Amino acid sequence: MCSEEVRFDSRIFSKEAVLKACYDFDSLATYDVSMIDGQIIVKFSPKLADIAINDICDQLKTSVIDYQLREKIFEQTNSLKEALIKAALNEAGIR
Repeated sequence: MCSEEVRFDSRIFSKEAVLKACYDFDSLATYDVSMIDGQIIVKFSPKLADIAINDICDQLKTSVIDYQLREKIFEQTNSLKEALIKAALNEAGIR
């Protein structure tokens, strides 16, 4: 069960991933993000009375995981992407 607070371990999740997820669901709630003892803490207040707290928690958690995976994939593939672009530009005679 989820309260009006969600915690993320900062060793696993970046603050950017958490902030992006909060932004994605700004229509559902207002968010206060802080960091204490290696935990990224997201406190939120639903904007409408008929929005279930658990729904916001579930969506926020899923979105944070999504953004964190995107960051990891970018880190792992960016150098390859840059090398391919450089090779293509060299092949085309563009420097």
